[in-house]
Amino acid sequence: IGSFLGKGEVLADAEHLENISSHVHVTLRKCTFLVSGAGAEAVNGFYVRRKGRAMCDAPIFVNENGILLFKYRMARGTCYWYFSREGDLSRSDGDFYRVKSDLRTRPPLEGWTFEACPLGRQTQVPTLTFCGEDEEESTDDGTSDASDSSEQQK
Repeated sequence: IGSFLGKGEVLADAEHLENISSHVHVTLRKCTFLVSGAGAEAVNGFYVRRKGRAMCDAPIFVNENGILLFKYRMARGTCYWYFSREGDLSRSDGDFYRVKSDLRTRPPLEGWTFEACPLGRQTQVPTLTFCGEDEEESTDDGTSDASDSSEQQK
């Protein structure tokens, strides 16, 4: 569920529906991952698979803030999943969090760190929830240059 609307306003997470005397409207969202608890607020949100995009034989996911969740292979062959800003994904200056993983198509739900990630430094790491929707549903038409050919040392 994306949000609840009551009396023309979005209800806060702590509000109870029993306190609403009028109609409630519910906004549903399809997503592959729900990310919460990150100290870098832009990382939190609903992640959908980015249409027509992959990196390291794995899908790229994006949230409503434009933050990417993607797999990256270092020059020595070690793979990490990252939360990063759009841009040159071979550079670390846009990175929030990462986790070392050889999982092929999905990032791990645990083990995230801000190590070597300047934008997430000293913040609470995110919690990932897999929502089960893995199809290419995104309407995002971003133009990132991320591709397997851009895999270089971060």
